[in-house]
Amino acid sequence: MTPNQFHTSQPATAVPPPAPPPDRSATVRLRLDPTPRHLGAVDGAWWPYSTNAGDELPGLIAEVDRRLKVKVLRVGLHPDAWTNIPHRIPASGRVIRVGWFRSIDLHLLSLHTATGDNWELLVIPPETGTAAAANAFRLATQGRGSARPADILVLSGSATDTSMTAQAEYRWENEGGHLASESPS
Repeated sequence: MTPNQFHTSQPATAVPPPAPPPDRSATVRLRLDPTPRHLGAVDGAWWPYSTNAGDELPGLIAEVDRRLKVKVLRVGLHPDAWTNIPHRIPASGRVIRVGWFRSIDLHLLSLHTATGDNWELLVIPPETGTAAAANAFRLATQGRGSARPADILVLSGSATDTSMTAQAEYRWENEGGHLASESPS
């Protein structure tokens, strides 16, 4: 063996390439309340892939435009829930203004449309598991509840803040809702 040769008893293994990032434009995880009067405390739910507003909002805006057949003009969000928050987002022939409000619920995103409607979306944390996210989507879009966004996240299993669990269940039951593990009677 020459000094420049390397000998190993183990076969070389190829390192798999990193997984590509999800195609956010093709798969926006969004569900809107089907009732036309927005009877719930929230009008739907959105499950972003990250908390990077600059990456996530363009896909959401395009999908809401497509589904509602009306243009989103403004977005309102809580600045502590997001990173990389742009002031404006270009979207099909217009610019969407993004407002940062500490008065808005931490778990909400507010969309204002060209028709004057406001859509309040529950934001499901990106790290939420699939089953808990499905539960949160169901609770957010049932159209008759008045549960607060944080309560929906706790009841669905999307939030792990145990100090909120008992209070959320108490409010949910006493305000006419049903626990996620129960079926309505």
